[in-house]
Formats: sequence, structure tokens, C-alpha cells
Amino acid sequence: MKHKFVATILAVSLLIFPMNVSAVIGGEYNAAINESVEYLEYDIGTGETTTHYTSVDDSTETWSLFTEREVTQMENAIYDVQNEITPNNYFGDENGIKTSNPQNVITSRAVVLLISYIDTDGDGISDGFLRGSGFLVAHNIVVTAAHCVVPEDSYTILESRAYYDVHGSSFSNCSYVTLDKLMWSYGYTVEDKTVKARYDYCVAVLDESIARDFYFNCAKLVNINSVKNMVFTIAGYPNLNAANKYNNYYYQCTSDGSLLSMDDYMITYDIDTTVGMSGGPIFKLGIAYGINTMESATCNIGVGFQGQSYSTIYSAIELYS
Repeated sequence: MKHKFVATILAVSLLIFPMNVSAVIGGEYNAAINESVEYLEYDIGTGETTTHYTSVDDSTETWSLFTEREVTQMENAIYDVQNEITPNNYFGDENGIKTSNPQNVITSRAVVLLISYIDTDGDGISDGFLRGSGFLVAHNIVVTAAHCVVPEDSYTILESRAYYDVHGSSFSNCSYVTLDKLMWSYGYTVEDKTVKARYDYCVAVLDESIARDFYFNCAKLVNINSVKNMVFTIAGYPNLNAANKYNNYYYQCTSDGSLLSMDDYMITYDIDTTVGMSGGPIFKLGIAYGINTMESATCNIGVGFQGQSYSTIYSAIELYS
């Protein structure tokens, strides 16, 4: 890159909480706090949280932090015929969700399964795990939904892992790297769920690299009208079980559809998603425009890359990659 600066007892699957769309986009957050506290950084090893400040022009793209040669390589990978995603399997009544084997698809290889081992009673022993999805934007930077990895008052996180090239009945024998630092917005710490939903993103720094031929380019979606007739994709690891007539729980899947609306925080869409796909990218041709976060009664919802979300991602790549 151009820049360089200083066992489990209970499986707790992450829910994508239903929420009325008008409630998500209604009201405004405290502008003074929003402007002064850019993001919080949490060290999983020490449990310490620090505050950081940043300001980045969100008209740029994260690939601007890579060399021209690296960008060309990743652009070529997107258009490679081997990268074409085909619906090789459908899951019963799950509509458009289909498998996307990361061993065969370039973009899918940059999507990871996130497993966080948690302690709910304070004895220092794991008594459950959280499950979600995430995606690589650099060799050691993963973007996901905050509710997939950010600790809550009811539990602490003992260890978070990013498993890659997972596509089968188990993740236990798959390769992984450990999440080292977590970065999220001050806005996600408030009690108001409608405000919290706007800041449901987290950027994680890994303790080791995951070498890929492609990392997602993050960009701001400027005008919803210019893309309304285009097909976008969500990728992730849905919690598929016997209810879906499948006993293999860890297939990576994708789903296609259209974007419906956007504001300064959120994107809505008709792309199918389900539990476990939280944290996956909303993307087209290798460019991610947001993070899949929740379902609602009328559409599905994600956090768009604008303002704080984008600047946190950009800063993490600039500082730690």
C-alpha cells in the first residue's frame, strides 16, 4: 500500500432485528457529539477503550490507499470469467439466497465468517458464541455490523475470530485469524435503538494478514436514482439449519436485488437476507456501498458508507495496513 503509519457450550446466533423503516430514519442524533467523537477503539486483549478523532473526505474510495498495480490486479479479478456467480443451489423457501463457494469466486474469498466467544457470567470461561459475517477491505482489516462483535453489558468477548474459505458443515477445521482491535461509532453506544441502528458498523484490525487477490473497495452511494435499475448483491453466512431442510450450517451464500431508498445513514433494499448474514457487504462489481444489518416487515436495511462509517474504515486502513 502507499501509506504506512505508526470450547463453546451455547451457540448464540446473531439476530437481524425487525424494525420499522420510518423509525430507523426518523429523528436526528446530537450533532455536537457526532462531530467531536469520531470513533471508539477497543483492544480485545486488554479490554481498554480509547477515543479517536478523524476527518476524511468520503468522496474518495478506499482503493485510493492501494498502489496502482494493486488496484489494477483487483479490478482484473472482478471481471475474470471465473468470478461469475451462478446459482448452483437454492434453499427451499429462502427465495433468492444461493451458495457462493469462496474457493471458486474472487469476491466471495474476501467474505469471512465471524465467531466471537463470549463470557456471560464473568468467570473467564466461554459459555457461548456470537456468529456473523464480515468482509475484507485490506489484508488485515475486516468490516462488519457492530452487533456482530461489539461487547455488551451482558457479556464480555474473550476472543473473536475471522474464519476464511469456509463452505461446509463446520468451521472448526478452517483457517482463521484473531480480531485484535475493534472500532465503532460513539453513536452505537446510545440506548435509543433508532439511533443505534444508524451506527451499526464496526471495523476490526486482525492480528495477522489474510492474503487475497481482491479486497472490497468501499465507496459512498451518492444518488439512489442512478442505481435503482441495477442489481446489487449481499454475501454472508446465514444460519441454515434443519428448518431450512439443510444440516450444513456454514455455507457462504449470496442474494441479489435492488436498492430502494437511502438517507444520510441507511440504505433499504429488496435483497433477501436472513439471520447470520449481518455484517456482509452490499456490493456491485467489487465496490461495497454499505453493510447488511437488519430485516424489517417491508424491506431489508443496511448502513451506508457515509460520514463516520466511511472515515473510520479509511482511517483503519491508513493507520494499520
